[in-house]
Amino acid sequence: MLILGIKTQIYYPHIHSLKEKRKEVRSLIARLEKKFNLSVREVADQDQWQSFVLGASFTALRESEAIEMQEKIEQFIFSEVNGEILSFDWDLFSMEAY
Repeated sequence: MLILGIKTQIYYPHIHSLKEKRKEVRSLIARLEKKFNLSVREVADQDQWQSFVLGASFTALRESEAIEMQEKIEQFIFSEVNGEILSFDWDLFSMEAY
């Protein structure tokens, strides 16, 4: 069993309040969860109103499946986010299945 972990830092220069930021974050999280069946959370910068760090995970059976999903998620984020992607990092973690 493999776990794909993704961390993305996003900057929104057009946002001017935490309320606006939360709306953008909730929308992006909902779209990612619905489209890719991921576990997604805001993992850092909760008190900053123009940036946030998003964490996502996906469980795969094969490395090829995890890499394919990483590419799809990266493409989605870069095309759908109405802000600047400051970083997109990912890693694979292996766990033995029982």
